[in-house]
Amino acid sequence: MYDYVIIGGGPGGINTALHLSNKYKVCLIESLESLGGCHRVRYAPNKVNNDIEEVHTEHGPRVYIGSYLNFWSWIKQFDTSKDDFIEYYSMFSYEVLSFMKFTPIEFLSLTWAFIRHNILHISYSDNYTVDDFMNHIGFTDESRLKLDKLCRTLDGGDTHKTLLGVFLEICDTGPYKIYEPTKPLNHLIWNKAHDLLVDRNVNILFDSNVSKIDKNVVYLQNGTLLKTNKIIVTVPPVACANIEGLDKYFANLEKRAYEQEYDSYLCATVGFDKFVQKHKWGIPGEHPWQLITMDMGRYFNKNTYPGVKSMFVISVTYPENVDPKLGMTANDMNSSIFLHRIVEIIREEYDISIDNKCVIKSLNPSLSKKNKEWVEHDRAFVLSPPGFLKPNSELEDKDQVWFTGHHIGNSFHRYNSIESAIQNSNALLSRIEPDITIPNYKPLMMSSIITMFILIILIIYLIFKINSY
Repeated sequence: MYDYVIIGGGPGGINTALHLSNKYKVCLIESLESLGGCHRVRYAPNKVNNDIEEVHTEHGPRVYIGSYLNFWSWIKQFDTSKDDFIEYYSMFSYEVLSFMKFTPIEFLSLTWAFIRHNILHISYSDNYTVDDFMNHIGFTDESRLKLDKLCRTLDGGDTHKTLLGVFLEICDTGPYKIYEPTKPLNHLIWNKAHDLLVDRNVNILFDSNVSKIDKNVVYLQNGTLLKTNKIIVTVPPVACANIEGLDKYFANLEKRAYEQEYDSYLCATVGFDKFVQKHKWGIPGEHPWQLITMDMGRYFNKNTYPGVKSMFVISVTYPENVDPKLGMTANDMNSSIFLHRIVEIIREEYDISIDNKCVIKSLNPSLSKKNKEWVEHDRAFVLSPPGFLKPNSELEDKDQVWFTGHHIGNSFHRYNSIESAIQNSNALLSRIEPDITIPNYKPLMMSSIITMFILIILIIYLIFKINSY
């Protein structure tokens, strides 16, 4: 009999289990073979015939912002710090600003929207998207494409899904740097998290899928029954919709889960035997598939993966678009053809000569074909109309079945991030276990700096006027 069974081995589940295991008997259930959720590292067979057997894969390029104060504090328990990451870019870097060129009217409209939402705190509705805003202002097709690329890079949806308020809040992190890890996260964080959980006697069940939840009982697909006093569900709404017994806690769970899930991100890894000179920020290139790419070989410590110098972690964000060379969509292709075209596109976009041999290539093992379309196992929640998907709190408390995750909305950051997962977990723990004290850090945003600057100027002006009489 457990005190708590926690479903989901992502950052939120790990954080919840670590806090509760100080006092309670805890079981943590993970559907795959490793911890980390969307931030996990998985290894796949190398599709290049050489001595390198396995390929590092991730759910797209991972970036971590300096404003993630709770995350930076959280990783200290794993003997990890910001020093284990490399400063990458800021939102005000030349690469970003040179991309974000708009017409004068568009630029002024975006500036006013930023002032209204972040400084004057006249918030935009959770039904008002970036696409709605562009339609209202009359953005050009070129500018629409730029914002669409930017939205897909920054969060999990295009301009039709991304709320204008959320987009403006991401822009508000401008003063903070963007960081990349110097090691794969399974060596930097998740392996240490696993060891710490084991040290605290948390029973971790890998490769275990939950089929049903009843009061005080969790049913696994393999027939195992786990008896527990309390249950905490830390997986996204799409995963909740596939577990019997959870729909009663939400209004329209299945409908909203699929409407508000991440757009398709088909992930792959491609590596070369030489360092690639050309570099770009990660915003999609010109190919219709809109590949988000990042050369992790620039950030990982030397010889992290022997024989691999440049290692591109890639997300194909528009697999439904037609590849002009083959006249097929990504969904029309089998894995071999799809992967081959990804390698060719990377060579074209980064000017990689044939002298640079491709030494690793693989699709993320979380990809599979369903109904003739590629789908990704890790499908997170993106805040889109009509807003956050909150459970019935009275029913949660009555049944002692609680939920945490980005979709709950208890985070300062309203875009999906590792910071949001940790803050939402902390909020739930403070609610159900008042004895657990967790500090909550709130970053100083650009809008606050601007407001303070305006107030200082105003005060100086008033002092000058008063002294002039």
